[in-house]
Formats: sequence, C-alpha cells, structure tokens
Amino acid sequence: MSAKQKTPVSPFYQPTSLKDAGYKGAQSVETLAAIAAYVMTLQPDVSENGLSAENKAGLAEGWMLRYGEINPGQRYTKEWNPLSADAPTQEGEMIVTVHFAMSFTQQEFGKFKGTDPGKYGAVQPVREKFQKYCANRVADLMTQIKRIVNDAKPRTRVQAKDYADWLSGQLDEFKSRAKTAKSRGDATAPDEAKLRMAIDAFRKALG
Repeated sequence: MSAKQKTPVSPFYQPTSLKDAGYKGAQSVETLAAIAAYVMTLQPDVSENGLSAENKAGLAEGWMLRYGEINPGQRYTKEWNPLSADAPTQEGEMIVTVHFAMSFTQQEFGKFKGTDPGKYGAVQPVREKFQKYCANRVADLMTQIKRIVNDAKPRTRVQAKDYADWLSGQLDEFKSRAKTAKSRGDATAPDEAKLRMAIDAFRKALG
C-alpha cells in the first residue's frame, strides 16, 4: 500500500521502580482477567471448546491494531526492494503493514508466489509474525479463562490418614516391593517369609 510510514509505538513498558512494576504488573493481570470474564459471557463453552471462529476474528481485529502500532510496516520500492526508514521517498514506493498483509485471503496470497514473487516475499514474513502474535494472545487468554474456571471449582480437602493406617500401608508396600524384586532376580530382596515374620514382630512390639 502507498502511504506515509508511521513511527512505531514502543512495545515495551519501562518500570521506574519495583513498586511501579508491581502495580502495573498486577493491573495488567486484572485487565486480562476482566477480558477473559467478558469473553466467557459471550461464549460460555469457551473453556471446553476454545474460541469460536467468530470471536477469534473479533479479537484479532484488536490485536491487529496493537500489532500495527508497534510494527508500522516496511517500505519497499515499486520493484519490492526494501528501503530504510530514512531513505528518500521514491515514486511508486509501497509500505507493507500488517493491515495490508492480512487483507489478502490465503488463496490470493498463495497466488503471489507465482504471479508476483517480490510481493509474496514482502508480505509472507508479516503474515507469519502476526499469526504467531495472535496464537500467543489466544494462549494468554485461554490460560486466564482456565484459571477462572479452576478457581470457581469447589475444593475438597482430603482427610489425612491416621498414623496407624499410614503405617499399615507402608508395611504392606514392603511386602509387595520385596515380591516384585524377587521376581526380577534382585539378590538383595529379603526372603518373603522372613520379611513377613519381621513385620509381624514389629507390629507386635508396637502393641
């Protein structure tokens, strides 16, 4: 597309202190949680089935806006040779932005490989990077949605075993492991009868 190249917006937040970092970090998590809750109201089955194509497309419009802010595009000559940001304006030059790159259907884009290789080479990396950007945003959102779902589940506290029950289970495990070791030919495994007598004696001593 022919247009004036924009100055990129810095994608990085620079903390001024640990206190500032903690505040902004908490704020960003809360923002994502609010977005996740909103998406869940629009699509109640999102945690089980993932984002619907319609909802993903809607979110992608917003992701594209942000991606375009931090990646304003690459300038090219009309022959699709890249130009530096400070190069003089050339007649017929193009700027490949994410909006331009994603304006083509997959079929249209695929045809460029044979009909316009220069254009294909300019557009391909932008499409690939943006698709990866979207995949990461989907992963972030789904992680938050699953956290909300898990936090809403009732937690059942497992009652700890009595010491006597725990000890009995451990002694039974000794027998089971000794039998398994014997079957594998482990020479260090104790004789089953002797082990059983030792365990019985131990239990008797404990009363």
